Amino acid sequence: MEHIEPMKQLVFYISIATVLFINTVLSVQTFFEQPRSHNATVNSTVIFKCVIQNKAGEVQWMHDGLSLGSDRDYSGYNRYSVIGGRNGVLEEFSLKITDSDPSIKTDPPVTLNVLVRPDPPVIQGGSLQKVTLGEHKNLSCTSANGKPGAEITWYKDSVRIVDKVFSVTDRNGVKDKRETTISHVTIIPTEEDHGKRIECRVSNAVQIQPLKALATLDVQFKPSITLKVNITRKLREHDYVRFTCDAKANPSQITWKWYKDGEFIPGNQSLRWTLPI
Repeated sequence: MEHIEPMKQLVFYISIATVLFINTVLSVQTFFEQPRSHNATVNSTVIFKCVIQNKAGEVQWMHDGLSLGSDRDYSGYNRYSVIGGRNGVLEEFSLKITDSDPSIKTDPPVTLNVLVRPDPPVIQGGSLQKVTLGEHKNLSCTSANGKPGAEITWYKDSVRIVDKVFSVTDRNGVKDKRETTISHVTIIPTEEDHGKRIECRVSNAVQIQPLKALATLDVQFKPSITLKVNITRKLREHDYVRFTCDAKANPSQITWKWYKDGEFIPGNQSLRWTLPI
């Protein structure tokens, strides 16, 4: 009896607590093939291989402490079925699972790790990012429900940004172990960055081809003014001196005001002012 005691009750946990019991009688029975770890995607089909040598008792798979059925009769469960047959002293009782659960374990330790594609990334603030020339700007990108959590990378006009980038991953819940990743990047916009494209790319073990979120930089800056005069020679009596302002700014809508000796000149809101001599 000591020899068969270790095989009296062999326990497997599947999807939190799914159990396989083999109750022995008098013959020595052993596992010819035990379940092994798997990686799978959501809604895929997984088979836990289980082959018993010298089967001498009842075989049951159990879920959360409740029997799924006896031997091969799992008619009450659409997602679970036992497959395989008998070949001499060997008999297969492999568990086939369709529409995989988010987490499955067995004991001896065997794990089914169901991998989940992350949600498409979202850049906070939308597809047009208004930034100010020379000032620090923090951009954030979020991708939820990945298992494992998404890896997020940043690009500017297809050139990867590696400085001032950090990411935080939080688990959504204890049961499904899906994770949300938030990545932040700090940029200091230049005038040349205006109109450039920022990309947030996410990937994980399932989503090899990155998913992308795009945004365009709208670099705003104060007007830069150049004043031009129509006469470069010495002024003469009855000359007309025309002053013209050339300004560059974003936003480009500019309000023009003219001053002479510090005093506001009313009635002229154009970029030109003419002074008779």
